Amino acid sequence: MVAKISTGGNMFGALAYNQNKVDSEEAKVLFSNRMLLGEDGNFSIGECMRSFEMQMPVQLSTKKPILHISINPHPEDVLTDQQLSDIAREYMQKLGYGDQPYLVYKHTDIDRHHIHIVGLRVDESGRPLNDRFEHRRSKQITRELEKKYNLHPAERKERAERPELKKVDYAAGDVKHQVGNTVKAACYGYRFQSFGEYKALLAAYNVCAEEVKGEVNGKPYQGIVYSATNDKGEKVGNPVKASRIGKSVGYEAVQRRMEKSGELIKNGKLKDKREIYSQYLARVKNSVEAPYDYDIIGHFTYCMRCAPYEDKRLRYADYSTEIDAILRRIIERGKILEVNSSSYGAPCDFLPDEDILGRYYELGGRRVSFASDAHDVSRVLDKREKVVDALKKIGFSCVTVPRRGEYISVEL
Repeated sequence: MVAKISTGGNMFGALAYNQNKVDSEEAKVLFSNRMLLGEDGNFSIGECMRSFEMQMPVQLSTKKPILHISINPHPEDVLTDQQLSDIAREYMQKLGYGDQPYLVYKHTDIDRHHIHIVGLRVDESGRPLNDRFEHRRSKQITRELEKKYNLHPAERKERAERPELKKVDYAAGDVKHQVGNTVKAACYGYRFQSFGEYKALLAAYNVCAEEVKGEVNGKPYQGIVYSATNDKGEKVGNPVKASRIGKSVGYEAVQRRMEKSGELIKNGKLKDKREIYSQYLARVKNSVEAPYDYDIIGHFTYCMRCAPYEDKRLRYADYSTEIDAILRRIIERGKILEVNSSSYGAPCDFLPDEDILGRYYELGGRRVSFASDAHDVSRVLDKREKVVDALKKIGFSCVTVPRRGEYISVEL
């Protein structure tokens, strides 16, 4: 079991992050502790905010009165809601927050069900409760709970556990936490030889990285500032200094990562692009043969967006045999090839590019669909004109839309 403790000053952000999971049926409230909620059990953000605000002292001696904890059991530990509730209650009691107001959520958005706890960490006078050696005490508490509930020990796995690489969703709140997890996951999991490659990688996950240079007391300094972006690449919210996330994603660490990646490529220890892209194409071909019913082959050549190579392009001329095999099977199986305009980080405006689409048409493929991969309304139909112009030049006259088992042709 791994417990992660974070503190902050944005109660709404912490509640919104969890409530959005509840609204999408990926989480639920297990119980509340000392919360002034109505008898109807209303756990709306508004009701919860009012309850916390009523118990929040007017005078605070800390800028971070909010506590947000996640408790993650081992993937093989399947626990009931009652067991998770008991673990949360005992954990908070032993950590010293048992008499504080807090909410406990159960998250089911990933296979490993886990809990999140949002509460106050200040006493009636506005001072933080005793948090000395909090992380050390937390680790001891999780060990005790593992033994009591006969759970898998997670201490050895804790170091290897890495943040999940996923897109930042500004509307979900807790943006600093989201940006931090995404940046750490990108640094740990990918190779890049230049800051430009690093920026392109993060851009695919709604994060903007910017180098900052200046001078303090006559001494030059360099740093990195990270910002959340929307799906159009526009910065939203306040930027976060790398130092607030951790040294592992700071300027010096990123520079070392770039140097190490360069050495690996130079010494032949980073797998050759040809080998990696061939493996990718082999997996795409296998997916075309999937035994279940589906309509569209989507995100073809998506690998270009995050590839750790200076030349990311997956060119038809270099992989013609593998690509032809995929395109022929798409045609033979009567499937639709998606043209996706969300190409951030890739060296082209849409995926797949004109060469591959042209070859698809030459082989007899006529079914294509258009997708902007829009995660907000403003990006719907993004780059539509470019895609339509390219398709018309190749020879396509329509896009194909699947609907209730039928394919509908829509003229370009």
